[in-house]
Amino acid sequence: MPVGAFVTVHEASAAPTVTIVMPVYEQAPFVADAVRSVLDQREVVAEIILSDDGSTDMTFETALAAVDLRLAAHDVAHRIVVRRGDRPLRRGHVHTLVDRASCDIVVVAHGDDIARHDRAARLLAALDATGAAMAASRCDLIDAWGHVTDTAGEHPDAMLTLEEALDGQPWLIGATQAWRRSALSAFGPMTSATAPVGQDRVLAARAWWCGGIVAVGAPLLRRRLHDRSWNRSQVDATRPDASAFGLALMRACMVDAMLDDVARAESLGLATPQQAESARQLLTRRRAHAGQDMRGAYATLEADGLTPIWLDDTERRLAADGTLVRRLRRRAALSAPLRVAARSTRRITGR
Repeated sequence: MPVGAFVTVHEASAAPTVTIVMPVYEQAPFVADAVRSVLDQREVVAEIILSDDGSTDMTFETALAAVDLRLAAHDVAHRIVVRRGDRPLRRGHVHTLVDRASCDIVVVAHGDDIARHDRAARLLAALDATGAAMAASRCDLIDAWGHVTDTAGEHPDAMLTLEEALDGQPWLIGATQAWRRSALSAFGPMTSATAPVGQDRVLAARAWWCGGIVAVGAPLLRRRLHDRSWNRSQVDATRPDASAFGLALMRACMVDAMLDDVARAESLGLATPQQAESARQLLTRRRAHAGQDMRGAYATLEADGLTPIWLDDTERRLAADGTLVRRLRRRAALSAPLRVAARSTRRITGR
């Protein structure tokens, strides 16, 4: 299989109505179950794009073997497209797959979660019934061994309020989301320059401005929480102060991007002046809290002689050219130490 190329390994039985993008990375112990759950989606014909982000373990081989076994044992209605990355795309991975998608409705699936067989169909039905720009479901939580640790229960489907969309419900994350690409086109593509982190949260806020978010009350996903999860790899879990700084920095940048989007929504006529002002007040409070958390964590790190820098190659370039430093200067009053951080080669966060 050509490295970096999208290869169709199975054609659909009919025109797909939804694209399921499945980015995987270093998830060999879990990916087979995740792939099977996506291939077993019923009541819908999907385009499934499975893409490995340059894993160094057996993630790609395990995922491809799961595809081959399913195709040999069952009639699969979906189109299956596979890609093996030659270099890590990291936060650009999902959006690279979205650009490749042929359907307007995009569903996200992760390589360590397990989808219910009707997940894609239920999300699609909720979007059709409400006209919303995004649908997201509640989820049950499982551990590394697949044991359920928390159940969401059944709730009625409901449209989220602006405050719920901006505050970010615990389950309103990329792993649970489906959205209409056409509805979100007013904001343009999501890039690391506009949302270095928290892209799923920023996308949810944009979706609310563009038509709303419908919360599907059924837990359509079993979300796996474990020490090797991608999100946990983004901060140094061995040092609580480093982790606190990294997470606060993520929240601050995410809020900054969301505040920029409020102005955009207002200029496009997607937000009333009252809605825009309400959003600004809520987000400004969140920004202040994140800045306070950053200052406290940074002081501890500085006392230990450590200098945090940003999380991966893309964001280090942002820091180096001043973009990230300017954002943080007006937000957290950390301009002097962050100029040092931008020049630092000592990395205490990231993978």
